[in-house]
Amino acid sequence: MRALTGAAAAALLGFDGFRDLAWSPLWTSPSTHRAGKDLIRTRHWLEPTLVEDRQIAHPILVLRHLGESLVGAKPLPDGITPLERIELAVEFALRHGLVELSDLSIRSSRSIGDRMLYQVLQLRGNEPPTESYAETRAIQILRRWGIVCWRQVWIFEAGRAKHRVDLVIPYRQGLCRPARFQPGMGLVVEVDSREFHEREFEKDHARQTTYDLLGFAWTSFTPNQLEHQENRCRRAIVKLLERGLCTTQLRKAS
Repeated sequence: MRALTGAAAAALLGFDGFRDLAWSPLWTSPSTHRAGKDLIRTRHWLEPTLVEDRQIAHPILVLRHLGESLVGAKPLPDGITPLERIELAVEFALRHGLVELSDLSIRSSRSIGDRMLYQVLQLRGNEPPTESYAETRAIQILRRWGIVCWRQVWIFEAGRAKHRVDLVIPYRQGLCRPARFQPGMGLVVEVDSREFHEREFEKDHARQTTYDLLGFAWTSFTPNQLEHQENRCRRAIVKLLERGLCTTQLRKAS
């Protein structure tokens, strides 16, 4: 038995970063299978699924083999690096419950795919999955700027969970994620795509009013801004972080 794996399988499964793109086929099989070209034999075989009349490897194996498909492949016009592309797929799989984070913790393997997957897991840490492609890309772009953020952070009002924000940039980089996020800890960043927010006009403004009432510093960007106006967005965030740090210091002084 063999099943399609790697990038071609990720495309058929609709993984972020891979769907709607053409990829060379890569196959996987149990370790007892005879060796062959473009075939990865594994001792950790998991039952495949049938997609479009094709046997597709289990999502865990697909993610473990993505690096094998990407190393040496021709760069794509979108400018996404191989590690970023794997991260997009990982966040998609986690978000949709196809895998658990613990399923991907492969430390002893020397394969290219497992090593690249390990790098992705080290970069993301133990944070919750993103809720969209746009949020994952925002995290990746912020990381390029040397900024690490918390994701899916709850804001409380009168002791009750009120809103879950996309991202928070802590004013002190390296600060551990708090049990409860408070004003003065960081900058709230919302990534508002047209797809999910075009019909949320009143809801979005009510959310922003809540941030103002509770004293949270916040900003929002569209995915298009972050991708195509990167320098402008970066300068804006730097100014907001500087203002937030100044405000925090004034609060401490008083």
